[in-house]
Amino acid sequence: TLSLHDALPICEIGLMIEIGNPLRATGQFAKDINNTKDNLVITLSCLDSPNYKEKRSVIPGVCSYEWVENKRKEWGEDDPRWFARVLGKIPKQSIDSVFSSEVIDSMIERKVLYSHKVYRGSAVDVARFGDDETCIYGGMNGMIEERDIYSGVSTTATASRALIVNNKVRGNFIVVDGDGLGAGTIDTLRDMQLHDIELIEIHSAQKDGVDPQYENRRAEMWFKVKERAENGLCAIPNDPLLIEELMAVRYFINKRGKIQIESKDDLKGAERLDRSPDRADSWIMLQWGFAHASEVKPKEDRKSTRLN
Repeated sequence: TLSLHDALPICEIGLMIEIGNPLRATGQFAKDINNTKDNLVITLSCLDSPNYKEKRSVIPGVCSYEWVENKRKEWGEDDPRWFARVLGKIPKQSIDSVFSSEVIDSMIERKVLYSHKVYRGSAVDVARFGDDETCIYGGMNGMIEERDIYSGVSTTATASRALIVNNKVRGNFIVVDGDGLGAGTIDTLRDMQLHDIELIEIHSAQKDGVDPQYENRRAEMWFKVKERAENGLCAIPNDPLLIEELMAVRYFINKRGKIQIESKDDLKGAERLDRSPDRADSWIMLQWGFAHASEVKPKEDRKSTRLN
């Protein structure tokens, strides 16, 4: 005899349903929405609601015509909240992201012109031993010309490598994150008694001298650099990891009413980057250096080859 259990193969079918507003331009939910090859994606727009179309309450509890038009007036149709909460579409940037995809796209391989002024230098984000990266960027006038990205090297060796990158771009400043392991790199650079090179020490948690609308130096740097990017003063290489990190970093308004950038630990959480935004932090510091360091004297300026 043959039992039904023996005769038929056992099949397990799993079905996962995700429901929500696509508030983020990144993350697993956004990836699943974009993956129309493997997933069935159904978009429900408030504009298709019978309540909106008939301008009356056809289905109680569903968005009203008045609510939609109020948000159109309050937010505007280019606002990420309009895309996510009204149209049910993934916004061009997360509602709480610092950089939008449009700003990022405009910076890729951009050629930046600073009139007759020349700014050259480098920036170092020092990482711990392990999976995190130490990232050194060097360049001119908002553009990256040299890169040195690695892991598992001492802070002393990092100081030497930063100086090498800076020499290659003929820079007159080096920006270093002085918190944590960066302090060792700064001490080593100071011991080198560098001539004609300004050492800019950054402390992310610093509050003194920071624009009062921001919680600390880190938040101020990110938003000031964003302004420079929107004004055409920044460029990025076509590096998928750097682009992903810049788009992933979020901000929020804290209990004191100040703008604050999320912590690296939050960013490394589940369904996020799963790594520290080392490249993004180094790039932000380099752009901050371009904005605050002294310009290179004309006689020191030489023709530079840009690294793609």
